[in-house]
Amino acid sequence: MTSITLPDAILAQIKTSDRAVEVCDSSGQVIGYFAPLAQSEDYRSLNAPLDTQELDRRSRLADGRSLGAILSDLKSRDVE
Repeated sequence: MTSITLPDAILAQIKTSDRAVEVCDSSGQVIGYFAPLAQSEDYRSLNAPLDTQELDRRSRLADGRSLGAILSDLKSRDVE
């Protein structure tokens, strides 16, 4: 990966956002996006959609297909 050091004035603009930022050239053309690093506290308030008991129950189910079977099925399909 290439590393670019930005001037402090530009960093000050980027750091004001906690979300992705569009990076444009002087003509206004989008050249990419900057996404700030996520911090662990960003995820502290999130809850798993399933509790441990439900995950255990699902792991004991005998039905379903292996990943290999699913991938083989997808490869055999004609994608338009």
